[in-house]
Amino acid sequence: MYNTSRAASILATTDGILWLMDRNTFRRIVLKAAFHKRQTYVELLEDIPLLKELSSYERTNVADALQSRVYQDGATIISQGETGKEMFIIESGTVRISVKEVRLNNV
Repeated sequence: MYNTSRAASILATTDGILWLMDRNTFRRIVLKAAFHKRQTYVELLEDIPLLKELSSYERTNVADALQSRVYQDGATIISQGETGKEMFIIESGTVRISVKEVRLNNV
């Protein structure tokens, strides 16, 4: 797909049907999907109060940096006390937030 020589030869060993797609069509589809994903993320970011002050350009850059991650029901996303290295934005689903109280001292 990237204008390079084929690394191997492939020979049919049985009758079969193959699907193919030319490079330009593939690139157009990938770019269209990436643009749609970006627009969806930008629209989500516009509704987050913490990010309201970002310019359109900054919001687009944030949208481009977002990675989607799927968590199953009951999975731990973050644990209280661990160092925060990521910011999470809920795209879909629900979460439960819990805070364990820590007794500092008795008076």
